[in-house]
Amino acid sequence: MSAEVKLHEILSANAPVVAIVGDKIFHKYVKPEADLPAIAYIRNSTSYNATIHGFDIEDTATIDIYCAGTSDEEAENLGNLVDAIFVPPPRNMTKVNRSTMYDEEKQIHAVIITVNVDP
Repeated sequence: MSAEVKLHEILSANAPVVAIVGDKIFHKYVKPEADLPAIAYIRNSTSYNATIHGFDIEDTATIDIYCAGTSDEEAENLGNLVDAIFVPPPRNMTKVNRSTMYDEEKQIHAVIITVNVDP
């Protein structure tokens, strides 16, 4: 199972998150027709796990989770719900960063939570 599939399962199984976004949890980007708030996640990088036999089939993935809203408050509230999923962290997942962004052209506010997903 890929890191993205694992993450999607965890996000979509979390009742407080689903109460806010419904089924608007997307891989790579928020669909243009989707209303906010919504979540998108994308693999930021892959760290290859070297062994004496070469590289593992599964590697550590770093994934950015974008908690998008129409206001700072909406994005922050959704970000707090997603943050809470990682305290304590689910098996093989570790939160490593939290930041914010604003897309002026599309007027989207977002909290970005970065997690490592280990094999």
